[in-house]
Amino acid sequence: MSTTPSKIWYLEQFNMLKKMRKEDMLHMQQSMVMKHIDKSTLLFFPEKKNDHIYFLKEGVVKIVHYLEDGKENIKSIIGPGSLFGELALVSNEAPGDCAVALEDCVICFVDIPSMQQMMDQNNLLRTEIYKIMGLRVKRLERRLESIISKDSRTRVIEFLEEFLQEYGREISGQWQARNFLTHNDIGKLTATSRQTVTTVFNELRTTGVIEYDKKTITASSLQLEV
Repeated sequence: MSTTPSKIWYLEQFNMLKKMRKEDMLHMQQSMVMKHIDKSTLLFFPEKKNDHIYFLKEGVVKIVHYLEDGKENIKSIIGPGSLFGELALVSNEAPGDCAVALEDCVICFVDIPSMQQMMDQNNLLRTEIYKIMGLRVKRLERRLESIISKDSRTRVIEFLEEFLQEYGREISGQWQARNFLTHNDIGKLTATSRQTVTTVFNELRTTGVIEYDKKTITASSLQLEV
């Protein structure tokens, strides 16, 4: 007997789906495909219309937009238990963005017509998905406001606080998160340079506020100001 988790098991781990009836979730899994995705795989491309909604169970994905000069702008980081590609529900145009696996991932995905049909038949599902879309717009607005009104050091520290809160967990009185982003990635997310991120991280480590290596970031508190 296989010990590999089923699609229904993965769906049950999503907070946005936990309130759904079992029969609705079973119907959803019939329309879904589950795949293991290797690190660095592109899940959708900027020049092509996205035809699927993706549910990320394991791993991390970044949503990026490439500028005219070829530089990469990281728009968001998607962690386990989240969905992405949802803008295809409200637009028929090519997204202009692409999704890249930052590490090996497990995803479930469903085609847009099937997802729209499920949303039409389930008010809770429709509400939760639109709520996620609204929250992402608010997060982008806060990020833009931060770029305009705050200095680079503050932006890096606030990003690190949010990162620990979203991806970390409390262990023996300390907050610890996997360190899956490079300093270059954080620089792109905070509109600073890699050198600035490294300087701030080293300052925080020197003063004992954080400790980090290639695998983890650890802090005694979610308030990191020094």
